[in-house]
Amino acid sequence: MKLVNTPKWEKIHNKIYKPRRITFKDKRIYTNENPRNGQCQLCKLKIGDEFINRFGEKSIVKHTHLHHTEYHEDDPLKDTIEVCNSCHSKITIRNQRKDL
Repeated sequence: MKLVNTPKWEKIHNKIYKPRRITFKDKRIYTNENPRNGQCQLCKLKIGDEFINRFGEKSIVKHTHLHHTEYHEDDPLKDTIEVCNSCHSKITIRNQRKDL
């Protein structure tokens, strides 16, 4: 079997699925504009900045996540914050410990 890349699919794929897709509960929402600005709202690191990870090694912020502090059906972006991967995992672990 041979896979073929078509430029048409790449244009459609990048246009629809890249930065404007938001996973909200069990559904995906597509916005007209990119809701991200590329900076973590907690640690203020931007995409491309270096930081020291938990293993004491230098690492680079590659992308950010949108984290929902509360879910609203009418406006999914209402209570969201943009965080780096490191801060997002810290928030998730903290929330899981509260639930125990």
